[in-house]
Amino acid sequence: KVADVRRNLARDPSAPVPDPEPEPDGPWNPTFEEVEKADRSRRLSRLFEVLSAKQRDVLVLRVIHGFSAEETANTLGMASAGAVRVTQHRALNELRRVLREDPGYAGGFAIF
Repeated sequence: KVADVRRNLARDPSAPVPDPEPEPDGPWNPTFEEVEKADRSRRLSRLFEVLSAKQRDVLVLRVIHGFSAEETANTLGMASAGAVRVTQHRALNELRRVLREDPGYAGGFAIF
């Protein structure tokens, strides 16, 4: 029985090997999530190029950071929360228009 076990072990030389540790100075090897995030960021940047600086600021504060209209007005020094809402509305309509005219403009973004 001992001889059989040794013979079987000799026939199967495979042994589990641990995954190699990433090299600190080696090439960048991004994860799928990192690639997706970078691509989404690139597409949003391209899409935001059609907006004015004020429209971009309003959308970033309202949509991405979740500020209220009042907080956004105070942060950007705008006259009122109503002005923020109007600016946001116009910005979103502009993005819709661009995406309707050329759905591939921002790399196929399917928003709005």
